[in-house]
Amino acid sequence: MIEYTEIGNFIYKKQEYKMFIDDERRYYFLKITDTGKEDYIDIHEYIQLINKFKDVEEPLLITNDNKSKKRKMTPKIFIAGILVTLTLAFTMIMNAMAPTMDLHSHTQDYSNTSSYVVEVQEEDNDKAQQAIDELYRYVEQENSNFEVDTRVDGWNLIKIYDLSELDDVLGYPKEAITYDDIINDINNNPNIPTKFKSIYIELANDLRAQYPTMDLRVWHLNLQTLKIVELSEMDMKLKAMSGTACAVYRQDENTIYTVEGYDYVPGTWDYQVIKHEMGHPIRSLITHIGENQVKVRFQSYSGHGTITGEALNSLLTLRSYDPDERDVAYQFQSNMLELMVDSMDNYTYQDYVEHNLTYFEQKLNEHNGNNEAVRMLGLLELQYDDYHDKNMTIDEATFHELYDYIARMYYAKHLNPNMLPEEAEYVRDQFIDRLTYDVPEEYNVDLDHLYEFFNEYCAEIGLNLSYGR
Repeated sequence: MIEYTEIGNFIYKKQEYKMFIDDERRYYFLKITDTGKEDYIDIHEYIQLINKFKDVEEPLLITNDNKSKKRKMTPKIFIAGILVTLTLAFTMIMNAMAPTMDLHSHTQDYSNTSSYVVEVQEEDNDKAQQAIDELYRYVEQENSNFEVDTRVDGWNLIKIYDLSELDDVLGYPKEAITYDDIINDINNNPNIPTKFKSIYIELANDLRAQYPTMDLRVWHLNLQTLKIVELSEMDMKLKAMSGTACAVYRQDENTIYTVEGYDYVPGTWDYQVIKHEMGHPIRSLITHIGENQVKVRFQSYSGHGTITGEALNSLLTLRSYDPDERDVAYQFQSNMLELMVDSMDNYTYQDYVEHNLTYFEQKLNEHNGNNEAVRMLGLLELQYDDYHDKNMTIDEATFHELYDYIARMYYAKHLNPNMLPEEAEYVRDQFIDRLTYDVPEEYNVDLDHLYEFFNEYCAEIGLNLSYGR
């Protein structure tokens, strides 16, 4: 049996599911029947749900030694009408491959997969063969090791998940590239229009003041070929596959696309967005060195890292050095993550540039003295999906423990038992303001719960809210 941490319940396409994740980033789901009982799902549901929650380009799985309260289960799904027990190898493959799977086309190159075994629960050879045939439609067998650390080599491909690995791959240390080099790269790049060069140089100087020792090698390599291209609104919709995007970074092209005609004035939304997109080439890279293709993609190290990575990128490129600028892309998620990072003494946005997101999870656990980071970041991303996906419905109370987790970090830094009630309530009001700033009403943040937790926390640390009144 496998130990799974329960993330929470959600409704997708009018069906309620319960989501679990194990220590090696493998997802599993149970459906909730009309009578409230748990039941197994079929192969099609399994792939659709993994595609939904594991939206990363290069997912990998790692060994996680953290232990927390988990539920032991034997993962099973229905295939070809019969119940099949999933082994560790199979759940690993399905989670790793899901982002590139198409339920209606099975011709993709599923390289870097691993062999699998299934156990058929019925002694029926015909149905057993049907089950195996169904699996072969989705999985190409090939041995590989998914237990990785900071780098994976093979087939003329090097995947890097920590910038310390660049010392060996590039043959020079991070100190070899300075902010002056970055500014020269920007000025000398003919594919960056003049009006964007000034914004990019401003970003470089702001980061220099805040993070003078940051590893700049990925940024330097990207700036050799980076393009910034202005498109019409219609062409942008086609390029970004979105009806609302005004800018997007395409890593496969090393190009930032943006809508033509914007002035990019500080304080405007257009300015926030272009700074956000300019941040992606700082830590994400596809290049060739000798005979090897080199990929630096830190988000893929974490099973649910896409939205977390996007929000941290917004914080790196704007709020980390300009706290007075409150508007930021991925507003609610950025608000939550900023409160976490500001409360930590063992993590900065420079760490975000230089390490994978699992490093962030580890530092959260280290700071808080528990093993809740994976589950809390899972809730953060689940809430984003709930807001943006019309097929999904989740009870707002599901996210209360996420708010409590963040509040506990913030209050631990800013509250003490000797405070006057007025001082403590000021801290509370500052926290609630920062958490909920510019958050759409559709998120339905329960303010009453935020006040209730504040009272509970004060009682827990012995802070008397009636003292002096």
